Amino acid sequence: MSAPRVRLRSGVGPLLLVAGVLLGVLLWAGMAVVGPAVALLPMALVICWWLFWHPLPTLGLLFATTVLIEGQSEVWPVTLDRWYGTIGPTPLHPPDLLVLLLLGWVVHERVRTTRPGPGLGPFAPPMALLAVALAFGLVTGYLGASDRIDLIGSARVLALLLVVPLVTAEVLGRTARTRAAVGFAVALVAGRAAIALAGVLTGRAPGAPGSSGVTAAVSAEASTFYEPTMNFLMVVTVLGITVALVRRLSLPRWLLLVAPMLLVTIALSYRRSFWIATILGLVLVLLVATGRRGRPWLVLGGAAVVLALYVAISAGGSTDATNPVLYRAESLNPSKLTTTTGDRYRLDEQRNVLAELRAHPLTGLGLGVPWTVRFALSEYHEGGQLYTHVTP
Repeated sequence: MSAPRVRLRSGVGPLLLVAGVLLGVLLWAGMAVVGPAVALLPMALVICWWLFWHPLPTLGLLFATTVLIEGQSEVWPVTLDRWYGTIGPTPLHPPDLLVLLLLGWVVHERVRTTRPGPGLGPFAPPMALLAVALAFGLVTGYLGASDRIDLIGSARVLALLLVVPLVTAEVLGRTARTRAAVGFAVALVAGRAAIALAGVLTGRAPGAPGSSGVTAAVSAEASTFYEPTMNFLMVVTVLGITVALVRRLSLPRWLLLVAPMLLVTIALSYRRSFWIATILGLVLVLLVATGRRGRPWLVLGGAAVVLALYVAISAGGSTDATNPVLYRAESLNPSKLTTTTGDRYRLDEQRNVLAELRAHPLTGLGLGVPWTVRFALSEYHEGGQLYTHVTP
C-alpha cells in the first residue's frame, strides 16, 4: 500500500524554500541582537494564529488567567507576575494580546457575514459616556502633566472595560455556547473560592510583617485573593444564582451548595465594600425579580446573609479582639473610622481628591496625572495618587 503523494502547485516549492531561508536569516539576526528567546517567535505566531480562529477557547483563556493568575503563593500557588508584564519592547500585556485577537475575529466575522452582533443593549448609553470620558481624559492628560507610561496604563484599563464586554457578547452570541461558557466561569470561581476557604481555615493566609492576632488576619485579607477581582466575581455569581432561584429556573444541584460557600467566603474577605455590595445587591435583585410577591424571598435572602455572617463569625471568636470579621465590621462605626491608619488614609485621600475636583471642576486632571497632596496623608502608597478609593 503506497503512501499518498502531496503535490504542490507550480512555483510554490521555490517560494517555500525562499521563505524558509529568509525566516532562518531573520531568526539568526534576531538571536544575535536580542537573544535565544527570538527562536520562540515562530511558535508564538502559530499559537496566535490558532487562538484567532478559535475565539471561544481564547475567551476562556482570558477569563481563566484573570481568575487564576493573581494573589499570593501562600494561599494560591498560581502566581505569575510576567503574565501582566509587557511583551518585549511593546506596551502590550499578554491579556491585551488576547483581547486584540478576539477583537480581530469579531471584526473579521462582521465583515465576512455582514450580520450585526448582539450589541450592548441598555448598556450602550453608559458605555458611550465612558468612551467620551476616555477620549477627553486622554487629551487632557496628554496636554497636562501626565507621565506617558501612566497615561497609557490608565487608558488601557478603561479601554479594556469598553472592549471586553463587546467582544464577549459577540463571541458567545456567534458561537451559541453561552450556557457552557457561564458554567465554566461559575465552576472556576467556585473552585477558587473553595480553595480560598480551605486556605483561611488551615491558617495559610499570612499577616503583615510584625502583626499578630486579629490584626494579622485582617492584614492577610484571609480567604479572598487580595485583589478585588475574585470578590467581584463571587458577588456576581451569588446574585446570578439568586435570580435563577427566584425565577424558578432549573439549576444544577451543585450550585445550591456553591452559593452558601461563596457567601461565607465573601464574609471572610474582610472587604467591607463587597459586604455592602452583596447586601444591597441581594435586596435590589429580590425586589426587581419578585415584584410585590417578593416578601418571602426578601426574608429568605436576609436569612441567608445572616447565616453566612454567623458561620464566618463563629469561625473566629466571640469578641472583636479575637474575631477578625467582628473587628472589620465594627470599623464601619463612624466613631471608629479613624482608629486605623488605613481608614485615616482613605479619609485624607478623599479630602485631597475633593479639593482637586474643586480646583478643576470642568476638565479634571486627565489620565495619568497624579492628584496633589494638599493635606497630609497617614500612609504612603507608591503610585497611590493616580487613583482613589471610593468605597470603605
